[in-house]
Amino acid sequence: MCWRHYVEIRLKSLINLVQQGLGNEIDVPGTHNLAKLWEKTESLIAATEAFDDDESTRHVRRLILQLHALDPTAQEARYPITTKGRPTFDKVDRLDMRAIHEAMEGVAKYLTGTDVGLTEHFRYRQELVEEFRYDW
Repeated sequence: MCWRHYVEIRLKSLINLVQQGLGNEIDVPGTHNLAKLWEKTESLIAATEAFDDDESTRHVRRLILQLHALDPTAQEARYPITTKGRPTFDKVDRLDMRAIHEAMEGVAKYLTGTDVGLTEHFRYRQELVEEFRYDW
């Protein structure tokens, strides 16, 4: 279940990238809450106007929120009991790890593509500023 940690780190990385690209103060949330991280990431990406909210974004949103529901505190997949003393995954009957892995590979491709797209978007904006003194 390294996927959960991967998604958390990638979302935080995207938040940092967008804040830096927009010239905002860098304020990456310290939370492990994937739902909150996704919400912040999605709103920041929307502020760049680099991408449209499309079907793939909605699909990734759904998968990230499902992952969050499965492990809301980042403890379920790492420990046998939570910090509150209850068994982890106590409400889960079965997990299809192959299906989870395949879904997370798609999420990883989306997040990587978003990172590359945003990096190029900000590079292009910087070129406009330098070449034409364009002010965003």
